[in-house]
Amino acid sequence: MLSFYLASVDTPEEKSLISRLYADHKLMMYKIAFAILKNSYDAEDAVHDAFINIIRKDGLSKIKGFDRQGERAYITAIVKRAAIKLYNTRKKTAAEDIDEFYSLEGGDPPEETLFAGYEAERVGKALLKLSPNDYEILFLSLVNELTDKEIAAQLDIREDAVRQRIHRAKLRLRKILQKEEVTL
Repeated sequence: MLSFYLASVDTPEEKSLISRLYADHKLMMYKIAFAILKNSYDAEDAVHDAFINIIRKDGLSKIKGFDRQGERAYITAIVKRAAIKLYNTRKKTAAEDIDEFYSLEGGDPPEETLFAGYEAERVGKALLKLSPNDYEILFLSLVNELTDKEIAAQLDIREDAVRQRIHRAKLRLRKILQKEEVTL
């Protein structure tokens, strides 16, 4: 990646500065991004975006005026901003994907459409074949009728993670039901 950043600047002085910044701050930038994003791939993307922002937005000229502590603070702010921006983009995309999945033509609640045509007993037996995590999330959602917010609080996870887990668990349950239908 360093060669990409070096190719983005013209002067030997800027190339030297980029090399030093990369060597001195890459690990710190990655740790900050990972703390926000909780995903190594996204953290690497945020670090890359931060370096690009530093190079493109006259950040190199700003950094030249800073001492080491100011340089670190400036880079920290840039990488935090890049990570938060990426987090919000991913969160919005995940929510749109889930909304798209649940936008059913008939307007029926997803559970009714998902399990239409299956007897309650068969659905109950199929639930027992799910992993404990899938079973728990569906039990809380469908049987206890808790909201995503209540489930998130109970499981100590984010609401968007609850929606995603419910979505995936329902898909796995549907596969089990369809598989049993073929073997009957």
